[in-house]
Amino acid sequence: MFAYIPARIGSKRIKEKNIYKIDGIPMIKHVIENLKNLNFIENIYVSTDSNKIRKIVEEFNVQVLDLRDKKLSHDRATFMDLIKNDLPRFIDHNNCNEILFALPTAILVPPKVYNDA
Repeated sequence: MFAYIPARIGSKRIKEKNIYKIDGIPMIKHVIENLKNLNFIENIYVSTDSNKIRKIVEEFNVQVLDLRDKKLSHDRATFMDLIKNDLPRFIDHNNCNEILFALPTAILVPPKVYNDA
């Protein structure tokens, strides 16, 4: 199983919220650390439209493929749009169809919740 984190740079309410720092650490890193504590996750991938986010997550040994298509990076793109039009490239790259879809702002979800689910 691999984890898929969709993290676009744009946000209407909180500028760059996915990399906003909580306790001096980007929110997405908190999520990555929680996912790394799961024995059933083999790889973590971030889908992003931003080189800034790419640079941050690659520092934590998380994979980013090519930047996400701009058509899937606006505020009207839904999770279903990502599942249908973005996720397949990660499935093909990982050769696996067991996915944990994790939000980059879900910093309060501890590893135990993922394990129990």
